[in-house]
Amino acid sequence: MPGRSATRVGLVALLVLSFVLSGGLGAGEQWPAQPLDEDAPALPSGSGPDHLETLVLDLRVHLLHAPDSETVTTTLTWAELARVFAGVNRVWDQAGIRWRAVEISRVEVRDGAMHEGVLAGNIPRRSGMMARMVPPDAASDGWDVFFIRDLGGKAGGVYLPPITAVLQSERGPSGVRDIEGDLVRILSHELGHALSLPHVRCREQGNLMSAGCMGVSRTHLAPDQVEQARRQARSGRPYSGHASRLLERQ
Repeated sequence: MPGRSATRVGLVALLVLSFVLSGGLGAGEQWPAQPLDEDAPALPSGSGPDHLETLVLDLRVHLLHAPDSETVTTTLTWAELARVFAGVNRVWDQAGIRWRAVEISRVEVRDGAMHEGVLAGNIPRRSGMMARMVPPDAASDGWDVFFIRDLGGKAGGVYLPPITAVLQSERGPSGVRDIEGDLVRILSHELGHALSLPHVRCREQGNLMSAGCMGVSRTHLAPDQVEQARRQARSGRPYSGHASRLLERQ
C-alpha cells in the first residue's frame, strides 16, 4: 500500500540521518535538511487556522560543537530535531506560521573553555557572552537557530537581535533534557522574539511570550500577537531592533 510504503521510507530516512549525525559530522560540514514526512506518526503536520494563509519560513539549524567543552557540544540527533520542530510547528500553527528546516550544519566553537568556566562560576557572566558562543559569520540574514548543550542557570534559550539568531539549549533551565516539553516551548518562545514579539506579564495565563511563570501551560498567542508575528514574517527578516524592545508588553 502506498501510504505504508511512504511511512516506511520516511522513518528509514530519519534513522539514516540520525546515524550520520550521531556518527560525527565534521565541523563546518552541512547537508540539506530532508523534508519532514507527513505520513510518519512522529511528524504531525497542521494546516493552520482556516482564515489564515500559511506562511512558511525557512530556518537554518546549527549544532554547536567544541572539542574542549561537553557543555557546548550538543548531542541532538536528526530524529530528535524532527520531533522538536514538529512540536514547534504545532505551537505556531495557531498563527498560520510553519518553520521549515532547509539546512543543518555542525559549527565549531573556538573557546569552549570559556563557556565551561562561566557555568562553573570561575568566570563572571558578562553582557554579550552568549552572543560570543555563535561563531562570527555563522548566522545568516534569515532565521537561524544555534543549539548548545547547556546554557546553565535559569537560561533555556535566548534571542540575540544583533545577529538575528536564537541560541537554544538542549537542556531546560533545570538541567533536564526534555525534548518535547521545555525544549519545544522555549524554542517556540524565542522564535516569537525573532518574530518581534516582546514578553508579556505572567497574569496573561498561558501566553507563549510570558516568562518566569510557574505551573502554567504557556503556548497561547493573542490575536494581536498573531497579527504582529505574521507582519514580521512577511517582511522576510527576523526582528533586529534593540533587545529592550522585547522585554515587556503591557
